[in-house]
Amino acid sequence: MTTSPTGTPPPADPGVSSGNRTATPSRPGMVKTAAVLAFIWGGLTIVSSLISMTAGSLVAGAGSACAKNDQSGLCAFAADSGSMLIVIGIALIVAAALVI
Repeated sequence: MTTSPTGTPPPADPGVSSGNRTATPSRPGMVKTAAVLAFIWGGLTIVSSLISMTAGSLVAGAGSACAKNDQSGLCAFAADSGSMLIVIGIALIVAAALVI
């Protein structure tokens, strides 16, 4: 093995083993970008699931609070819509877990 004038060995070629260390090629920029965008997408999905679950609990609570005096069925519809928003929030959490 040749050494430089300072006594240090030359840098290893990518993919060539030199002793106990192996040099691996770096990932392409598009792969890094895709990974970063997946984390951003997962974070936004988690935020939207929290908003959906909060809105669902508020709507369901309002629907059940006025259900005693409801003649039109609007409060029952609001309570059912709130439950649907909670289910959508849970589905968004599952989707975020799959993305991240």
